[in-house]
Amino acid sequence: MIHPYSQPFEALRSSKSLGRRWAWCPRRNKSSAVRLRLPSKPFPACARSPFTLPRDSVALLFECDCFQSGKMTATRNPLNDRAAFEMPPFSHVFHSSFFVPFLAYFAFFRLAGLFVKNFMWQSYTGFKKYRLQNLSVCLLHSLISGLWSTIFFLTHVREMFENVIHWYEPWAAHLPILSIAYFLHDALDMLNHEWSRWTLELLIHHIATCFALLSGLLPQKFLLCNYWALLMEGNSIFLHTRTIMQISGLALQQPDAFKRIVQCNVISFVICRFVSQALFVKWAIAHIHKMHPFYVGIALGGPAVFLVINAMLFFRILVSDGFLDQRWKSKAAINRDDDKGTLNEKDGKLL
Repeated sequence: MIHPYSQPFEALRSSKSLGRRWAWCPRRNKSSAVRLRLPSKPFPACARSPFTLPRDSVALLFECDCFQSGKMTATRNPLNDRAAFEMPPFSHVFHSSFFVPFLAYFAFFRLAGLFVKNFMWQSYTGFKKYRLQNLSVCLLHSLISGLWSTIFFLTHVREMFENVIHWYEPWAAHLPILSIAYFLHDALDMLNHEWSRWTLELLIHHIATCFALLSGLLPQKFLLCNYWALLMEGNSIFLHTRTIMQISGLALQQPDAFKRIVQCNVISFVICRFVSQALFVKWAIAHIHKMHPFYVGIALGGPAVFLVINAMLFFRILVSDGFLDQRWKSKAAINRDDDKGTLNEKDGKLL
């Protein structure tokens, strides 16, 4: 039985009794093994560093009562390598593997928004109340996606740098699905309560982000590109917390805590939004020849757009939080929380 595996494989120990051209990999049930034949590249007698299998390597899966003590890690990918050179199958959004969890996560954020509107920030009114409630759900999403992507990065460093295209696991696909569901919820929430130039900017951002996430999710290739992008949510935890404290007045009530949040926001902004994207672009440039031009456009165009967005946002933060001279304040963008763009839920008029 031919059993496809994605590259690379890490050989920890080979079996000398089988020769230099064979290796054994224990299966989960410990009663079967994977035997790998390397016709064009000899298997090292004692390999302790990663190596890449040639394309004509054959993986044979069979049952056996006993096997030699050798270890090899591999990640299975159900699709062939050609998927990286083809357009994303967008019709797969109607498959149950995507649609069912998407609906579940969308319902989760709708219920979370309903809970926040009924039980949180009730002492505030108007636009300030809407912003605090909206930011609370934003913070919830950032906590989930930011912590998830960061922990994944720390525990799968090799995959994040060496196997970005082919690595795929069904459980890992739930993070971008969850984020797509959140962006849809947030777009609907903004359209129901606010209409301003900020709404238009964020709608464009949400649509573009969902499109990019779907492009890396549906073909079951480039899933880790989504994880690189969602690393930015690690900074959003501090960014949303900072804004909530400013709007609610907690920044004045707890100045020491607010100061630490501001400092963490600036540091995490540089790491999560600038450094991480620079590392991803470096990877993308080195692997342009291994993907369809469509993916090249997303891999290079997406970070370029976010570089402009993040640079503008970083400038506003530095001015607002006093890291830059106040003479730059006139050049910073208008504060969204000063806009009168909230819709009255009863009559649909602007407040």
